Amino acid sequence: MQKSDNKTAPEKTLPSAEKAAKAKSEKKEKKAKSATKETPVEFPVSGHVNAYGFLFLKIRWLKALDWHLDMAVKIERNDDGSVTVRKA
Repeated sequence: MQKSDNKTAPEKTLPSAEKAAKAKSEKKEKKAKSATKETPVEFPVSGHVNAYGFLFLKIRWLKALDWHLDMAVKIERNDDGSVTVRKA
């Protein structure tokens, strides 16, 4: 018995987990490309404190300061009522 060369056979499809992983990697590549086009951050910037008391800082601000999430900081109150935030 010979194998028949069937050109009309359907293509193999990827299982859903592999499709999701492939889509995720493509999304990361797009995000990395768009991240390289960011304009430099000009300080001072305006942030806000949310309803839970957290100070909101954008990720690109943290990158510009070479800071990261869960980093310890020191906050000093100045005589004029302003604050100075530094790495701890």
